[in-house]
Amino acid sequence: MLTLGFSVTREDFTELRFVANQQAIEIERVYKGLGWSSDPEVAIIRAKVAELANILVNEEWPLLGEGGLSLAADALMSEIGTGLMHLRSNASEPLADDLLVSHLAVQETRATLSLNVLSGPTKLFWTIASVGFVFTAICFLAYPLSSASTAVMAMFAALNGAVLFGIVVMGNPFERIVEVTPVSLEKVIERSF
Repeated sequence: MLTLGFSVTREDFTELRFVANQQAIEIERVYKGLGWSSDPEVAIIRAKVAELANILVNEEWPLLGEGGLSLAADALMSEIGTGLMHLRSNASEPLADDLLVSHLAVQETRATLSLNVLSGPTKLFWTIASVGFVFTAICFLAYPLSSASTAVMAMFAALNGAVLFGIVVMGNPFERIVEVTPVSLEKVIERSF
């Protein structure tokens, strides 16, 4: 049971890291995709994309620990989407469709990051894990204590403790020791903006 809980928690944590990297890739794709034009309207949208990246790092990532999203980022996402749709309606801007797809991918990554914060191990999991641990310990104690059974119990307790520690640490990926950070988005800001 603990192995299953650890596996699910680790998989969710790994997925969130992937989503964070995908967010950075898509923002950079939109920003660089808008760099080909000398149109002032395109330059405005491009500046909004750069502003969005900064808001995501400085405002939204701190809010993600509570499952929140930045209202300023929501407003910029809407403005950027409207601008890209306007560019798409202009037949001379062939990349607008691809940029709109990337824009939608950024919106999906934001939603995924905010929703997955609240999906850690449930109280039912912790109840079952605790009952299983107590039941197993009682079964070990039913035999007379010897150095071998004490060593087995100690190894069992250490293993379970390590697995529970891993579940707790990765259960909330925006806090604690092991966390998902916007480091890839920060690198995009340094490299592109």
